[in-house]
Amino acid sequence: KLFVHSFLGIGQMGVEHQFLDAPACFANDYLLPDGTKAQGDARACLRDVAELLNRVHHVNTIVSNLVREARIQEWYVLGGLMYLVQSKTFDFHDGVFTSADMLEKGDNSVCRQDWSTLTMQYPGDSFLYSYCLLPAYYYSLFVDGYGVSPETPLHYLSGNADGDWTMGVVLMQA
Repeated sequence: KLFVHSFLGIGQMGVEHQFLDAPACFANDYLLPDGTKAQGDARACLRDVAELLNRVHHVNTIVSNLVREARIQEWYVLGGLMYLVQSKTFDFHDGVFTSADMLEKGDNSVCRQDWSTLTMQYPGDSFLYSYCLLPAYYYSLFVDGYGVSPETPLHYLSGNADGDWTMGVVLMQA
C-alpha cells in the first residue's frame, strides 16, 4: 500500500524560506537577511520547526497514525535528506543514520560553529548555510511529525547510487 499526502509549503526549500531570519537555525555569526547575526542552536530551531509542522500544518495528526498502523520495518530516505547526510559536514557511513545522531551532529558540527570557520573548512558547499536548519527540520518531520523513534535506523543510498526526488523526501516501505 502506498500513502501520499502533500504538505504544500513545508518541503525542504519551503521551510528554508520560512526560517531565513531565525537566528537559532543558522551557524554562529551567519548574517541573516534582516541584518542580525545567527546564534545557532539546533534544539531551539527544532522547537520552532516542530510548531510549524505540527501546530500549523498538523503533520503529526495526519501521518503518525498511518505510520503506526503500517508497522514499517525499514525506512529509506531520498532527495535532500540523502544528500545532507552524505555531505562532508555530516559524513555518515554504511548507508544508515538516526534522527538523533543527525540532530546532534548538526548542532555540534554546524550550529555552534562560527560561520567563517565553516566556510574555510568546507569551501564550495553551496548548501552549507542550511546545515543547521535541515537536521532540525528532518528530525521534526520524522520524530515529531511521523512518530518515528529518534533511534530508528534510517537508510540511504550510498556511493554512486542516485536517488533524487525533486519534490522532497520519499519514504519507502521495504
